Amino acid sequence: MKNIFVILNYNDYRTTVSSITTLMKYENVDGIVIVDNCSTNNSFDFLKVFESQNTRVIQTKSNEGYAVGNNIGIKEAKRLFGKDILIFLMNPDVLVSKYTITKLSEFYEHCEDKGKLGLFAPRVKSLNGSVVEGAFCFATFRNLLINGNMVLKRTFLKNIGDQHYNFEINSGVHKVDVLSGAFTVGSYEVYQSINFFDDKTFLYFEEEILAYKIRSIGRQNYQLTNVFYEHIGGTSTPIKGRNIFRKLNWEFQSQSYFVNNYLKLNSCQKFILKMSYNFNRLGHLIKNKIRM
Repeated sequence: MKNIFVILNYNDYRTTVSSITTLMKYENVDGIVIVDNCSTNNSFDFLKVFESQNTRVIQTKSNEGYAVGNNIGIKEAKRLFGKDILIFLMNPDVLVSKYTITKLSEFYEHCEDKGKLGLFAPRVKSLNGSVVEGAFCFATFRNLLINGNMVLKRTFLKNIGDQHYNFEINSGVHKVDVLSGAFTVGSYEVYQSINFFDDKTFLYFEEEILAYKIRSIGRQNYQLTNVFYEHIGGTSTPIKGRNIFRKLNWEFQSQSYFVNNYLKLNSCQKFILKMSYNFNRLGHLIKNKIRM
């Protein structure tokens, strides 16, 4: 199996260049596909310079979001390198070592029942060295309400809303529900079997939806606790100032699609989540007025 990296870029060619120049030095990286998601700056021109026999740079005609962009990259990887490939989906702001890539490849090769295997990933380290889980349980109504409310998530209820696992470091391989979208590994065959990412969301909830689709075909996601990747965070989707309202809209639209088509909440629960969303918008409006 070839190790093929798929990286989605939007207006952040400097971080993407830093990432791919490191990956291009690793002999266990067989190919890289960079998808520029119709950046509004000249990212594509800067990235195109790095195209080679094993590195492909393409640009979407429009920015249709995270899911669509990754689907394009996964399909392009298959077209270039064949279907017998491991897809390493990676944000530009992720740092991964050659050792970690080797261990992930070995995990796949040694898996006795690949027909039951979904996606897998290491644990996450922040830049200050602290360990972040990088995997979490399926969301419930309670999780969505607490984690999505700017007040509730700052109270004692935040522990109730926490979906993350608490595995010990170097405790082996664990079954998990959802993996962080910053860095995941899976065969092309897995993505093909679930008809790739659901392209009805622009941003947010892609990870949860992907996990539901994987579970629906009887496959299992895993996290490896003996290897890590580093996630800088905040460069892939910078949200500042008034853009917070765009973020809230994207998040609520994706959440609504998720709860209607996958989590299937009742009408009362949906109404409460909508009221929580309206409360958040009002809270941010007040904060902006105060700052002005």
